[in-house]
Amino acid sequence: MLVDTMLRFSIILTFSLLLASCSKDTSTPYASEATVSGRPSPTTSYNFDAVNAVDQSKAETTPKHEYPGKDIQAVFPPETKNTASWVNDTYERSRSFDISGYTITTRNFKPIYLKKNGRVRLKFQTKSSWSDYSAFFAADASLLGPNTKQIYVLSPNTAAVCCTNYWIIDITTNQPRVIFRSEDYGRFREGMEIFDADRDGIYELVQFDATFRYFAGDCGSCSPLPRAYFKYDPTKRSYLPAESVVQDFVVAGIKRSEKWLAEKKDEYDTLKKAEVDSLVQRNALARTADLLFIGEEKRAWKIFDTYVFDPKGDLRKEMKWDLRQSKFYQALRKISSRPVRKR
Repeated sequence: MLVDTMLRFSIILTFSLLLASCSKDTSTPYASEATVSGRPSPTTSYNFDAVNAVDQSKAETTPKHEYPGKDIQAVFPPETKNTASWVNDTYERSRSFDISGYTITTRNFKPIYLKKNGRVRLKFQTKSSWSDYSAFFAADASLLGPNTKQIYVLSPNTAAVCCTNYWIIDITTNQPRVIFRSEDYGRFREGMEIFDADRDGIYELVQFDATFRYFAGDCGSCSPLPRAYFKYDPTKRSYLPAESVVQDFVVAGIKRSEKWLAEKKDEYDTLKKAEVDSLVQRNALARTADLLFIGEEKRAWKIFDTYVFDPKGDLRKEMKWDLRQSKFYQALRKISSRPVRKR
C-alpha cells in the first residue's frame, strides 16, 4: 500500500507542472502518443492506436491498452522521506536528504552537493538557476547489475513544456561519480523509462526528447516526441546516446504504424476529412522523428517523402533545423560509427 501510494504521489508530482502546457492546445491532444505507439491516442473525433483510426461516434467502446514501458520510479520507487515539492512541503530554501549513507543537499529543489560524513564528495552540475526546479526525488537503484548501487535524482523544471532532469550517481565504490546527466543531452519530457535490451543485467535508459515541441505550429502534444536511448559504456564509465538499442514494443509499434500508413496511402489523395489527413501527417512526422533518433536515417526520410505533404519543403527545413538544435541527435551522429548521408 505504501509503495502504491508513493508511486502515485511521485508520478503526479513529476508531471503536474508539465500538464500546464496543454492549455495552449485547441483539441484533445495526442499527449505524446503520436510517437509512443501502442498507447491509445484520442484526437477530436478519432482514436488512433498506430494501427487504425476509429470514428468514436460509431465505436461503442474505446479499446484499452496497457502501456508496456517501465518508468524508473516504478522499478526503483523513492521513499517518501526523499521526495519534496511545492505541493506538499512548507517552503525551505535549503534542505538535505539522507540516502544510502550519503546526504544530498538542495537549494529549493535543485541538487547541490552529495556529502558523506559531512564531506563533499561531488557537486551536482546543473544548467538552470536554483529557482527553476520545482520538485525533488531521490532513490536507490541497481542499474548496472545486481551487485552495483546507484542513486538517481529527479528534479523537474518549473517551465510548462520542460523538463524532467535526471542525475544518476554510481556509489558502488567509495568514490561516487555521475554516470548520467540528462541536461547534457537536451530537454526531455515525461518520466525516464528503463529496460534491459540485451539481458546482460545492465539497464538502458529512455527519455522523451522535446526538440519538436509545437512543430510547424501544431499543438504541443500533437508534435513528435521521439525516444532518446542511452546505453552504459563501460570504457567511458557513463551512459551515452545509443542507436543500437530499441524497446521491443516500440519496434513493433513502428512496424504497425508503417503498415497503417501504407494502407492509408490510397486514401490520402481522395479522402479529404481533415481529421484523417492530420492523423496521417502527424503519424508520418512522428515516425520520421522516431527513426532518426535510432539512427535509421534512410528509412526515416523515406517515410517523410512518402507521406508528408510538403510541396515547398518547409517542413523538411524546419525538421532539419530542429535536429540541429537537439543535443541528443547531434551527439548520436558523432558517436555513430557509420557515415551519415547528407541530404
